[in-house]
Amino acid sequence: MRIFLLWCSLCMCYVTQAQSFYSSLEFSVQKMEDNDLVWGVYVRPTKGFETPTKPVIATGQITVLLRNNGFDNIDHIQSVNGNWNGAIEKIDGPIEAPDVSYFFIGFIDDGKGIELENEKETLLLTMQLNNCPDTIALINNQGDPFALLPNSVSNNPGMDFEVYNVDKKEIHNWAKNYNTTDHSCGNLSTSVQDATALGLLSFYPNPVAQQLQLNWSGDKDAQISILDLSNQVRLPQQALHSSQQIDVSQFSAGMYIIKIESQQQQFYSKFVKR
Repeated sequence: MRIFLLWCSLCMCYVTQAQSFYSSLEFSVQKMEDNDLVWGVYVRPTKGFETPTKPVIATGQITVLLRNNGFDNIDHIQSVNGNWNGAIEKIDGPIEAPDVSYFFIGFIDDGKGIELENEKETLLLTMQLNNCPDTIALINNQGDPFALLPNSVSNNPGMDFEVYNVDKKEIHNWAKNYNTTDHSCGNLSTSVQDATALGLLSFYPNPVAQQLQLNWSGDKDAQISILDLSNQVRLPQQALHSSQQIDVSQFSAGMYIIKIESQQQQFYSKFVKR
């Protein structure tokens, strides 16, 4: 099934009352071939995303996260499907993520639209970076501190992509990021996997004041350490058990990274100390 995306500042005038809203569009960022400095952003409609009989109108914004202590930048955006050379804005991360740079990339109409195919990836744009960041990812609307109140009050972070099926009065929008890893580049050619998203690690409470309860369902020989956002080790590496508590009462308030090494793989999760 195929659709076409077009942008219009008056798009809502085409969608009458009794609208149905669907979270149907999934996104990912991926390295392009073997070049560590060129990355692409893809969209994939979910199963059951139907073809409208009339052109669809969409607005869009993509937010890319580069983690490299403020030295990273995007030198060039190359539109592949649609015009993504609209508003391109860099904003430093909030207090919970001081070493992250957020790049908001806006979609504007080029008169050609974007052709999508049901359950298949479509490359929207490529990015040329000026250096290799520690990690690169897309913002997660449902969990990133910048996308949540109160940080989002005076800014415009997040994934925002709307597709209108005028005939059926349907609105399709961001559903999730279907690749949730924070990709590393350069000599770190493998991706660092989110242990929580993979269902290997759960922990509570979050935010935490004193004792952080961890439940690990992965390999029995896993090792755990905790780092702050400046990569300073706060908990030296030690064995990770299936169930254990970690005392974080002496940590300063802020966000921390749980790093897990297991069978030559690396995993991470994040928590907030209050």
